[in-house]
Amino acid sequence: MKNVIIRNMERLLDNETAEREPIEPMTDWKWNELYKLTTAFHLTPWIAEGLRAYADDFFMQMPETLQQLIMASDEEKNQENLERFYLYVDRSQGALHQIKPNSLKAYFRDLVKTVTNIEE
Repeated sequence: MKNVIIRNMERLLDNETAEREPIEPMTDWKWNELYKLTTAFHLTPWIAEGLRAYADDFFMQMPETLQQLIMASDEEKNQENLERFYLYVDRSQGALHQIKPNSLKAYFRDLVKTVTNIEE
């Protein structure tokens, strides 16, 4: 399951659809994390468009300083950056789904046994 930061980021990136889902409420910290992802993947042109499209949304409460930073960006759109972000999301979701309950405990228990056997 995707976290709220990724879900809201995807909504801002895909703002051209007629049936837009509303923005989910987020804390300032989460908005800051969204901003970090935006700059890391060089997606500010798309996010700026999303901010304009969702300007009237009740939960569009991104801190004003972050909005100004995004809107002031002169970054050009690059489709490769967008594809790289979606690939990152797909890969991270796959990794999250592979973790089973108690699997980390079992993994470390087996690791300790292996290390102990090697040392002996």
